[in-house]
Amino acid sequence: MEILIQIIGWAVIAAVVLFVISSVVLFIRDGILAKSEGRNRKIKYKVMFIISMAITAMAAMIGIFLFLLAIAVMRSM
Repeated sequence: MEILIQIIGWAVIAAVVLFVISSVVLFIRDGILAKSEGRNRKIKYKVMFIISMAITAMAAMIGIFLFLLAIAVMRSM
């Protein structure tokens, strides 16, 4: 059962990472195409980019929190 939970966890992490990478790539690609065509960026790519940056910021905050928590636990020993 533990292996199944780990596989599901790694699959979710991989899906989030792929979403972040693809949204950044699509945002940049659409910006280049919009500039050459003389139009604005598409809203869906802007929204995807904003969501992916929010996910990245939350992951960074959780990482910092866990790092500080580990320091606190090590000092209390």
